[in-house]
Amino acid sequence: AKREADESRLRSSGLAALESRLATAAMQTRHRQLIAAIEGGAGGLLEDNRSQLGRRMKALKTQLEEMEGLRDKTREVIADLLEATRIEQEQYLKGVQQFQRSREQLLDETKACRALLDEQSIGASIERARTALTRSRTTLGLSRAMKDLFDELRATMQSIATDSERLRKLVRVTYQGYCDDFGLEVQAPKVFLPMNYRVEIELLYQEVESFRHSSTMVTLPRGAVIRRFDEQMVSRARVLFDQLRQAFDGWIRDTLQPLAEVIDARKASAEKRLEKLQRVEQSKETLQERIEDLKSGYLTLAKELTALRNMHNALYHDPLRVPEGAARPRLVIRG
Repeated sequence: AKREADESRLRSSGLAALESRLATAAMQTRHRQLIAAIEGGAGGLLEDNRSQLGRRMKALKTQLEEMEGLRDKTREVIADLLEATRIEQEQYLKGVQQFQRSREQLLDETKACRALLDEQSIGASIERARTALTRSRTTLGLSRAMKDLFDELRATMQSIATDSERLRKLVRVTYQGYCDDFGLEVQAPKVFLPMNYRVEIELLYQEVESFRHSSTMVTLPRGAVIRRFDEQMVSRARVLFDQLRQAFDGWIRDTLQPLAEVIDARKASAEKRLEKLQRVEQSKETLQERIEDLKSGYLTLAKELTALRNMHNALYHDPLRVPEGAARPRLVIRG
C-alpha cells in the first residue's frame, strides 16, 4: 500500500496505529531510563533536600511549641528547661565524639579494599602479566599468561565484593546505633554495590577465554597477539578498575555525611535553644517577637518544601502514559 500510495489499503492495514504504538512504547522505555538517571542524580539531591527541610521544620515546630508554652511558665520551670537543654547539648557533644570514632573505624575497615583497588597494585598485576607474555615463546605460554592475569583480576573483584558486604553491615550498624542511642531520625545512604563491575569483569573474562582459544593465537605473530590482547582487553580492565576505585572512594567519602549533617544540626539546635532560653530567663519581653520569627521561619520552610514537591512531581511526570482502557491497534494480515 505504501509503495502504491494506496491510502485506503494503508488505513485498513492499521500500520499507522502500530507504528504510533511502537513509537510510544519506545518513548516510554526512554522515559523510564530517564527516570532511572534522575534517581541516580537530581532525584537523590531532591530527596536529600526534602529530608533536610523536613528535619528543619520539625525542629522549628518543636521550638515554637516550647516558646509558646513558656509564656505562661514560671522562672522555676524555665530553669528546669535550661538544665534539660544543657543535658541535651552534652549528649550531642558525645555524639560528635562517637561520630569521629565511627568514621575512623570505617576508614580503617576500608584499608583492604583500598589496597586491592590501588592503581599501583592493579598496574603491577598487569605489568607482571606483560612480562610473562613477552617472555613466552609458545602459544600455550601466551594463553597461560593471559588466563593468569584475568584470574587474578577476577579474584580481586570477588574480594572487593566480599569486603563491600562487610562494610555495608558496618554502616548499617553504625546508623542504627545512632538512632537507638541518640534518637536520630536518619536513614543510611545507599550502599556501595560493585555488582555492575563484577558483571563487566565476567564478560571481559569470557572474552579473554574466547580469544585464548581462537585461531588468532596461532595465525598472528606473537607481537601482534600481545598488542591485540593489551589494546582490546587489558586496557578495558584497567579502565574498569579505575571506575570502580572512583566509585568506592566517592561512597566512602559520602557514606557518613547524612549522619554528620544530622548530628551537626541537632547540636546546633541545642545550642540555639540554650541561648534562646537564657535570653528568655533574662527578659520575657522579647518572647512574643521570637515566637513570630519562628512562625515566619516555619512558613518559609513550608513554601520551600512545597516547591520541592512540585519539582519532584514535574520530574517524575510521565506525559506519555497510555490511558486505561485505550484500544490497542490490531494487526490485519492481507493475502
